[in-house]
Order: sequence, then C-alpha cells, then structure tokens
Amino acid sequence: MSTASGVELGYGQAILSVIAALVLVPAQRALRPRIDSVFFPERHAFERGIDDLVHELAEPGGSHGDLAAAVDRIDALLRPRAGALYTCAADGRFVASFSRGSQAFPDLAATSPLIAALRGRRRPLAGPEGGRIAARATDLDPFQRAVLETLRVSVVVPVHRDDHLLGFLCLAAKRSGDVYTAVELALLGLTAQSIARYVSSGGRANAPSDGESRSSSPSFPEAKPSVAEDPSGASRRNRWAFISYASEDAATAARVVSYLESRGIACWFAPRDARPGHDYAVEIIHAIETAEAIVLLLSDHANRSQFVRKEIERAVSKAKYVIPLRLHDVAPAGALELLVSSEQWIDASVPPIERHLDRLADSIVAAGLRRGV
Repeated sequence: MSTASGVELGYGQAILSVIAALVLVPAQRALRPRIDSVFFPERHAFERGIDDLVHELAEPGGSHGDLAAAVDRIDALLRPRAGALYTCAADGRFVASFSRGSQAFPDLAATSPLIAALRGRRRPLAGPEGGRIAARATDLDPFQRAVLETLRVSVVVPVHRDDHLLGFLCLAAKRSGDVYTAVELALLGLTAQSIARYVSSGGRANAPSDGESRSSSPSFPEAKPSVAEDPSGASRRNRWAFISYASEDAATAARVVSYLESRGIACWFAPRDARPGHDYAVEIIHAIETAEAIVLLLSDHANRSQFVRKEIERAVSKAKYVIPLRLHDVAPAGALELLVSSEQWIDASVPPIERHLDRLADSIVAAGLRRGV
C-alpha cells in the first residue's frame, strides 16, 4: 500500500512539474523584458537597440538602413570614448570611413600583419580596459593584441563575408569606465554579421558629413591581395628591412612592421614572409642577405634569444646595416654587445613606440640610399 502511494505521489509531482513549466516558462519570457527594464535598464536598452539595428540593416530601404546610422546607434548605446568603422578603400588600404570621438585612427595596409590577424579571427577581440580585463581577453595571440594596442581601442569586431575581411568595427574604452560584457561582445558580433549581409545584399554606406570620413569611397569592396601577398613568395624575396625580434616581443614587432609598411617601407617579417614548404632557416638566411637594413628590436628577451643572436651574427658577417630599436631601458648584452655596441641605436623606451618610428623609417631609407637603392 505504501509503495503504491509512493508511486502515485511521484506521478503527481511529475505532473505538477510539467504544468509549472508550461505556465512559468512563457510567463518568464513575457516578464523578463519588463524585469530587465526596471532592474537592468542599460542592458535592456542595449539589447533592444541592437535588435532594432539588426532589423533595420535587414531593410536597406528603411530610414536608418545605412552604415553611418549604424555607427551612430552603437555609439549612443555603448558610449565609447571613440570608435570607428573601417572599410577597405579602392587601393586596398583599410581606412576609418566612419569615426566618432576626437581620436585619430591610422590607415592600415592590406599587407599589414594586423590585418592578417583580423582575417583569421571571427569573434570580437577584447583587451585590457582601465586596469581590468574584458571578457575573453586572454584568448588573443600577440598579433591580435597588437591590433588593440595600435588602434588604442578596447574592442575590435571583424566584419567578414565568407572568407573575406570586409572591414571591422573598433571601440575605445567606455566613458563610464565599465568593461564590455560577454553579452555585449556577442551582440556586437551579431551586428557585424548583419553589416556583412547588408553589404552583400547591395547596401551601401551613405556619404558621411565633413570631418567624419577618412576615405573617399566609404564602401566595402573585397580586399584583394597585393603584390606583396603573392603566395609564391616571389615578390617577398627582396625587402628593404629584415625585422629581428624575440618571440616575446611579437606584438611590438607587428606594430613596427605595420607602421613601416604604412610609410612604404617593405619588411621581411617571420613567420609571415616565410614561404610554406621551404626550409625555414634558408628563408631567414636569404632574407637577411637581400635586406638593405636589419632592424633589431632590442630588449631583455632579445638579449637572451639564440635566434636573434644568430640572425645578427649573420647580418654582421654580410656587412649589413643593423639598426637597434631599444624597446626598454636595456643595453645589448652577451654576444649582442659585441655585435651591435658600435651601432647608433634608436631609443624607443618611452611609449608610445609609434612616436619613435619616423626616425627608424628615415634610417632605413638612408641605408637603402647608401647602397644605391
């Protein structure tokens, strides 16, 4: 008798659980927006605003169906200190077609390692903000961190169509000092997908007003590989500068390469320029022998790196012009002290590093002129 009662009680509890689920789940779905609007007004406003933006981008004929309005909407919702939507110009450069705030955003060459880092990334990049770490900041490689450092932003959201990088949205730290949450990053990723679909369906950016655009053609043409990106590597065989760096300084090296190439100075930069299927050591040796100048990123890590030592030894044996770029308050040590102590280094120990790179570029050009390039 007690067993039967227990079975009946179990059935009763199961039935009540099903009824509760049928009643409470729809009720929770209906009540959640109201609860969020009262207790979490900023989150509710952001989610609602992104939802509206996604629907408006799906209707290009709508009053807000353009990219300038999309940037305005995101700026109003998240209130970053600065932000920009980068697009690919006709000459292959990525430029800040729509920017907000007083911050200046640099152009990036299609061959920049920073652009290569974005081509391989689908999810938003999020980095340090005001001493705190935003969601998912630890999954970035050195080149992806270099994107955030070079642009001086906290979040970069790539915009892809199939396997092609169309552009990217970048946002500086929030004016409120809050970090970008995982939900906000996910919704920004959804917005990027909507922008890609909008462009693919024939949508175009409205011309921005004076002072907003740095591009004469604010659209999303497909970024074509330049001559320097020839997969055969034939166009990479003769470069002006070889970049020698320790692996721990990869993010800084990527920033240096990006800046030099924006100045029209080609760089041989491992592993980017090592041809697949070829002996890596032979590639390095040939690149050093054909370079007009060797840029040594001098740091404690470089002092301890056997690879850097071997590269500089090879460069000196070939009478190459070595330009040490001092990243920190450190002097050449060990074998490097013998190899480069007589060279005039460029002190870049006071950040930001970009303020010292014009002098580096001028030194590389001078090295080429001395050799009749």
